[in-house]
Amino acid sequence: LSDPPNAVEQASDDPAHLANNPTYQMSLLPVPIIGAINGYAITGGMEIALACDILIGSTEAVFKDTHVKFGLAPCWGLS
Repeated sequence: LSDPPNAVEQASDDPAHLANNPTYQMSLLPVPIIGAINGYAITGGMEIALACDILIGSTEAVFKDTHVKFGLAPCWGLS
C-alpha cells in the first residue's frame, strides 16, 4: 500500500476518529445486525463481519486475516 491508513487514528477512542470507524457506528444501532457471508471476508471485511450480532456463513464462506501481509494493524475489533 502506498498510503496505508493511520492505525492509531482508526483505533482511537477520540470522537473525531470514531465517526469514520464502521464497527463503532455498527455498535450504535438500536437493532441487532445480522450478517451473511457467502464468499470471501478478508481483512476489513472480516472485521466488519465479526462486528455483527449474528453471523451466518455458507459452506462457501472463507475468512482470512491478512493485516500482517500488508503491514496493517487490525483496528476495527480484531486486535
